[in-house]
Amino acid sequence: MASTMRRRIKFLLLLAGLYDAAWRVIGLCRRMDPRLWGRNRRVRRRGAPDGFPLPPPRLAYAVAASQDLDYFFEAGRSGGRGSNPLAAIFS
Repeated sequence: MASTMRRRIKFLLLLAGLYDAAWRVIGLCRRMDPRLWGRNRRVRRRGAPDGFPLPPPRLAYAVAASQDLDYFFEAGRSGGRGSNPLAAIFS
């Protein structure tokens, strides 16, 4: 039932041309969480596990639909393992 409701809401937002704006509002609300600020601050102090520069939270959100940098790296790590068998061997 909840998935049917979500599909209907998504359809109506797309029909009205408000889908992208709704996602931006959701992202803004999630970004206001002080716990997320603390987690991201810790990740920024540690640095990226692969040594590459960290993306800004807005770009992490564009890729992973979350501004949580820990989630961003974990999603990338698990996605890489599933699509590349050599990555699973060397990680």
